[in-house]
Amino acid sequence: ELPQLEVYKLESMAEAPLPVLPAKRRHVLLNSFKGLDRSGENLPPYEALVEAELVNEEICMFLQEQYDKDGSGTFTFEVFLEILCPYGFRAHEGVTKAVTDEGVRLKWVTCPCGELVFTGWLSDDTVAALSQEFNFVH
Repeated sequence: ELPQLEVYKLESMAEAPLPVLPAKRRHVLLNSFKGLDRSGENLPPYEALVEAELVNEEICMFLQEQYDKDGSGTFTFEVFLEILCPYGFRAHEGVTKAVTDEGVRLKWVTCPCGELVFTGWLSDDTVAALSQEFNFVH
């Protein structure tokens, strides 16, 4: 296909970006985060989620596998926002994954189309269905 048609096809399937979590909700979560951060270093351990009875051990291990990319055993406020962000919002401007109110999982993707490049939000299902046809970067 022509690059313009490929980009048009992807743009026609793109989802509107979800709003960023409102400041009031961020503030409430920041207070909760500070309660978990006993060291005062803004890096509470994942185990603090279990101690605060926010999650059980199994969920804690799952979250750590998903989010602890550096293997430190701790998490930042941005990660905390991502973990607790309600459906229908993006935790912060830099997230590359979100979930709509209806439970549709979205990804921020980049896709080169010849000399053109598509960037935008697509559903996981759309990315999976088109992965043979397009070279998504996410």
